[in-house]
Amino acid sequence: MAKKKVEDVAEKIFDRNNQDKNDEASKGLAETHKQVSDTLSDGTIDQKEKQEDKEK
Repeated sequence: MAKKKVEDVAEKIFDRNNQDKNDEASKGLAETHKQVSDTLSDGTIDQKEKQEDKEK
């Protein structure tokens, strides 16, 4: 990979306006952002199990 291309990829950050871009880095950032958002909003499986145990 060319040094300039590596630097371009390394400088990328997630931007909601770029979610529909077709390049691999943008797709990867969008997927990672979705996974992190889901974890923050839903919690972890451990948290869900503890909550279910409390409800029993």
